[in-house]
Amino acid sequence: MQPDRFTVKSQEAVSAAQQLAAAKHNPEISPAHLLVALLVQEEGMTTPILQKLGVDPAALGARAHEAIESLPKLSGGGEQEARPSASLVRTLQQAEKEMAKLGDEYISTEHLLLALTGKGSGVEEILPDRDSLEPTELILTLKRVIPARR
Repeated sequence: MQPDRFTVKSQEAVSAAQQLAAAKHNPEISPAHLLVALLVQEEGMTTPILQKLGVDPAALGARAHEAIESLPKLSGGGEQEARPSASLVRTLQQAEKEMAKLGDEYISTEHLLLALTGKGSGVEEILPDRDSLEPTELILTLKRVIPARR
């Protein structure tokens, strides 16, 4: 996975997820960290997309924060950089596949959201009703929210 294949917003989300993991003293960056980063991103598309699908972003964010609180924490004084978890790596790889399926050139926050809503993403237990986040419905909503999209 090449960092230059990510849009600025998706790079910012991954960086924010890393910063959140460090702030919470988590040894790994998880998909829950990425979900929170996407939900709080200024001028991001995740919140409007979820709202169009009838999902409450605040409630989803609260569940994601609860999941983060349950993650292992590092103890001790030294600053250690969090590393990506295996589930986050799978999520990023899935985002790359979503990019290819949609015929896009760069991995955007929308691709990250699609990957997070997929089975095996590591956050499926905190997602709301699966029907509202079904990939086909999500893609249709993306096209309505982002008019320039194919």
